[in-house]
Amino acid sequence: MARRRPRGAYLARAHRVGLLSNIDDALLARTRLASLPFAPDLVITSQRVRQYKPNPGLYHAARRIAGPSFVHVAASARDVRGALQADVDTIRLIRPAHDTDPTGPRPTRQITGLGELTNYLTKGLPTE
Repeated sequence: MARRRPRGAYLARAHRVGLLSNIDDALLARTRLASLPFAPDLVITSQRVRQYKPNPGLYHAARRIAGPSFVHVAASARDVRGALQADVDTIRLIRPAHDTDPTGPRPTRQITGLGELTNYLTKGLPTE
């Protein structure tokens, strides 16, 4: 049986993939996240930009660093809300026990996995 490559690795080869997290730099260095194929200049932590999710300032900083093609993929309600309030292009990753904020803005694009994200980013296919 052929072994499948992780979709995250494919995404990282085809696109500049980053990390936007409330984690501090020292903790990030000790986690598995540090070994994932993120573009080094796109590892954006709250400690570095001195803003924390869901503050729109964090998402504004990420867009300044990543550039105008920045797309944020978020699962938690507060992360989705913060990104949308910052007017950042946002795709919601649907996960069990995570819903959007019923009083907050609603994402226009939603995915259930990285395969759908790959299709969207490479082919511009709709995600709903």
